[in-house]
Amino acid sequence: MLKSFKGTSSKVVSILNLILTFNKVNLTKIVKGRKTTKHDFTPVEYYPIKQLFTDRKYQRLISQSFINKQGNFNPLLARPLVVAKRPNGQLVIIDGQHTASLAAIYLEGDGEQVVPCQVAIRHKLGTSTEDCIKIESKFFDDLNYLRNNANAVARLRAAIAAGTKWATDLESTFNNMNVHVEGIGDPDGHEVYGYTKLRTCVSKYGQPTTKAAVEHYARTISKTKQKEWKKPLQAGLILGLAAAINFKETSWKTECDGKREFTRFLETYLTGTKREKFSPKYWTEKTSGVVMDVLILEKFINLFNQLESIKSDKIGDRFTKWKETEIHKLDYDLSSSGDNTLDVFFDEDSDG
Repeated sequence: MLKSFKGTSSKVVSILNLILTFNKVNLTKIVKGRKTTKHDFTPVEYYPIKQLFTDRKYQRLISQSFINKQGNFNPLLARPLVVAKRPNGQLVIIDGQHTASLAAIYLEGDGEQVVPCQVAIRHKLGTSTEDCIKIESKFFDDLNYLRNNANAVARLRAAIAAGTKWATDLESTFNNMNVHVEGIGDPDGHEVYGYTKLRTCVSKYGQPTTKAAVEHYARTISKTKQKEWKKPLQAGLILGLAAAINFKETSWKTECDGKREFTRFLETYLTGTKREKFSPKYWTEKTSGVVMDVLILEKFINLFNQLESIKSDKIGDRFTKWKETEIHKLDYDLSSSGDNTLDVFFDEDSDG
């Protein structure tokens, strides 16, 4: 029998009960592996700092600002370091060099300070240093791909639980736009993948335009049979659509053929033409970075200008002038915005 514990304000729930809700976040088809026991997990061992090494071939530089910001070492917040044991007995940190640095700086011991470690990789005798690096870097990439994609959302979720204003305001914004990111927002709304880009879209173009972009995207999905357009909605394309909506509303001050044709283009041609099919990946490919929205809109406009079915003048100077408007001159970098009091729990650089 599954158990949950209910209180007047508690949201504690059984993990098994929580898993049953995953069909709402696109996790309905999962292939389960073999059964595990406690012996399948990497045990925690304790090693002194002086026995631990880092390999600059794949590790990030240690962030001095992060070290200074912490100001101490709190064992209660320290996670076990993930290390590899090389054939020569050397213990190389795969993940956790910031934790090790904090212990070395803020704890007494001159290298004798012990920290919890998990030896995730034990290289076979005879494995070359080059092969060790390849194996460790692959493990590092796999570990940080999974965790870094969840980090920003994990910070948001924790901040909401803590009642932090920027986070609860953002949750309300997602609710108002009928969207959710991993269940944060309207659970019955549109699922969006790409929290940071969605937040950038709201910050740059505002809630009404972002919501209009979401609704346009949803309409596009409802009108096509192409499986590439099925849920979840990609936040990068939402950002591009928001740019297109802003361009349409600001570049033509009144209703005219150009504005009507561009509106028709957005409603008709995002999924393709008679000759070619387009997917969300097609529109977002090679557009990453701070001008992602501009690059996606440029793709839209290039196709608009090529279509013989468009019965209005080609778009040229209007796009050039739009790129020079004030909206592109403001800083929408979210890395320093919001409440950073939870960074001690979720280091954005990762512990690697």
